[in-house]
Amino acid sequence: MTIQDHEHLTQLLLTCEPQRSDYILSEPTQREFRQLRLHLEALLQHLDASTGATSKHSTELSTDQQRYTHSSCTWLIQNINVSIAPHKRLPSEIWSEIFVRVTPSRIDFPPPADRRDRWLFPFQTPTAPMTAWKLMQVCARWREIAKMTPELWRSVTISPWRNVSCNDWAGSIKRLVEASREFLTRGTQLLAVRLAIDALDRCSG
Repeated sequence: MTIQDHEHLTQLLLTCEPQRSDYILSEPTQREFRQLRLHLEALLQHLDASTGATSKHSTELSTDQQRYTHSSCTWLIQNINVSIAPHKRLPSEIWSEIFVRVTPSRIDFPPPADRRDRWLFPFQTPTAPMTAWKLMQVCARWREIAKMTPELWRSVTISPWRNVSCNDWAGSIKRLVEASREFLTRGTQLLAVRLAIDALDRCSG
């Protein structure tokens, strides 16, 4: 079986669907991808061996063709590795446990990146903890798992934006509570909510 026999797999990779974290390939398709990867790795070894070799042992491909083939093989191997990555087969229950262990016990709403007072969060250090908000942005599967993991949503701090006029303060609180209603219910029966606000005499306007 040659690489040309796997043309349908190449076309599948070009759709970028198998590379998604929530796209799980069937076992037969995964076996085909492994076979294709073996062919590609062998071709790469042949190309690498022919680089700088004498004309007697060199490949019949021109330099430009070798470069293009090498680049294509590398891209295919990288995307095959992503498509058949072992973590895709982990059950949702395992992902939930991982999410709980890597996230802080308290969640802030709105998320820091969405607040107007960004001067409070000028940067995130490399050691900044993962949050449920970040997990939900990875892929559809992670978003659903995070939403269905109550432990991530049982301690919530709601922080209204600063520099809100006294006249708009009540409306701001109402909008925040309405927006947070959906995820507040994810904490099921055990829920701790903390409302962090400035003193009214600090309202602007």
